[in-house]
Amino acid sequence: MSISTESTTADITADSEWWPSKLAKLDPSEEMRLLHARIAQLKHQQTINSPTSSASFVMAQNAKRRRIEDTEEYQNKQQHTIDELLGRLNGLEQKQAANSQQQKADQKALCAVIDRGMNLLKEELGAKMEQYQKQQQQNIGAALTETEKGNVDHFARLRTTISHLENKQKKFAEMGQQLNALQETFVKMEEYQKQLQQKIDALTEAEEGNVDHFARLQTTISVLGKQQKNDQEELLRKMEGSQATVNAELEEQKVSNANKFAEMGQLMQKIFELQRTVAPKKAEAQNRWDLTKSHRGLTISAAELIVQITGTDKRGPYSVFAALPIPKKDSGFFYYEVTIFEQAGNVWIGLAPTQMPTNEIVGKYKGTYAYDCWGQIWGHAVAGCRHASRNGRPYIGEMPSLTTGDVIGCGINLATRQIIYTKNGERLDTTGLFVDSAAELSDLFPCVTLSHHQTKIEANFGPNFKWKFS
Repeated sequence: MSISTESTTADITADSEWWPSKLAKLDPSEEMRLLHARIAQLKHQQTINSPTSSASFVMAQNAKRRRIEDTEEYQNKQQHTIDELLGRLNGLEQKQAANSQQQKADQKALCAVIDRGMNLLKEELGAKMEQYQKQQQQNIGAALTETEKGNVDHFARLRTTISHLENKQKKFAEMGQQLNALQETFVKMEEYQKQLQQKIDALTEAEEGNVDHFARLQTTISVLGKQQKNDQEELLRKMEGSQATVNAELEEQKVSNANKFAEMGQLMQKIFELQRTVAPKKAEAQNRWDLTKSHRGLTISAAELIVQITGTDKRGPYSVFAALPIPKKDSGFFYYEVTIFEQAGNVWIGLAPTQMPTNEIVGKYKGTYAYDCWGQIWGHAVAGCRHASRNGRPYIGEMPSLTTGDVIGCGINLATRQIIYTKNGERLDTTGLFVDSAAELSDLFPCVTLSHHQTKIEANFGPNFKWKFS
C-alpha cells in the first residue's frame, strides 16, 4: 500500500492556513463543535498513516525509507496541529464556564431586584386597599338615615328576645328531664316498698331464723331510706323556682313520701318486735369463713360461705379457717358440711388450729385432721396406716373419693372425741379415729385447703345438714 505525498502535504497546508481564520468568525459553541470534529478527523488519519501500517514496506523495500520518513514528519506536524486544536478547545471551554457563572450571578441579581419591586408593589397596593375600605365605611356610615338606625336597634332587641325565648325553652326541657327523674324515683320507691314488704313477710314466716339476717335487713332498710330521702331532697333542690304545677306535684309527693316513711317506720317497728321474739331462741352465733384467716389467693363470698381460688398462682395450697372454733362442750356433736362446686381435684376438708399457716395443707400439717378428694383420711396414727414420705404424717386410704357435686361432712363427737366424716348424707366408717387426747378441742377450727385453680366450695355450718344426726 502506498501513501500519496500530495495528499499529506495538502492536509498539512489546509490545517495550518485554513482553520484559524475561519474559526475566528464563528460563535464559541459552533467553534467548539468544529474543533471536536477536526480533532477526531486528524486522529483517524494519524491511525491510518501510522508506522505499523507501513512496516510491510520497510521490510519489503528499503528504497521506500524516504517515504516513511516523510510520513513520520507529516504525523508529527499533524500531532502538533491536534495539540493546538486541543489548547484552543480548552480555552473555549474555560471561557464558556466563566460566562455561565457570570450569567448565573446576573440572573440572581435580577431576581432579587424583581422580588424587591414586587414587595414594594404589594405594600403600596395593600395601603391603597386599606384606605379605600376606610373610605367606604365612612361613606356607608354617612349614608345611614335615622330610620335605618332605628331598624338596627329593633333588630338588636329582636335578637335579645329570641335569646330569652331560647333560654326559656332550655329551662322547660331541663324541667321535663327533672320530672322524668322524679317519676323514676317514684317507681324506685315503690319497688323498695315491695322489697321491704317481701322481706317482712319472709321474716314473719320464719321467726326462728338468724338474728344476723334481721340486722342486715335493718341496715338495708336504713340505707334504702337514706338513699330515698337523699334522692328526694336533691330533686327538690333542682325543682326550686319551677312552675306552679311542678310545685304542686312536689307537694303531693312530699305527702306521699311522708306516708311511705311512716309505713317504713311501722315496718321497722315490726322487725324490732320480731328480733325481740327471736333473740332469746338464739343458742349460739352462726359460723362462717374468716377472710382474715385465709390465703390471699382466695375469694370469700355469699354471706362468707363460698370460697374460690382467684389468685394468679395456678397451684396452691390455699387454706381458709372458720371464724369460730369447736365450742367448749362435753356432749353433743360439732359438725359442718362442704359442697364441692368446681374442680373436685385437690380438696382437703377437716379441722386445724390457727397456728397452721394458710399456705399449708390441713391433715398434712402437725396437729390437724382431714379427709381429701382421693379418699384418704389424715392425722390418725392407727394400726395399718401409711406415712407420707415428705413429713411422715399418717393417713388411711381406700375411702370413697370425691368429685364435683359431692357434699362432705366433718365433725366430732364432743363426748368421745371421735372424728366423724360423711359423704352425701351417709356416715363413713371412722371407728378408732379420735382426736389426740393432748389437744384442746376448742383450739380446732373448721378448715379447708384448695390447691387446684378455680376450685370452688360452699360451707354449711347448720342447722340443716345433708346428714341427719341419729
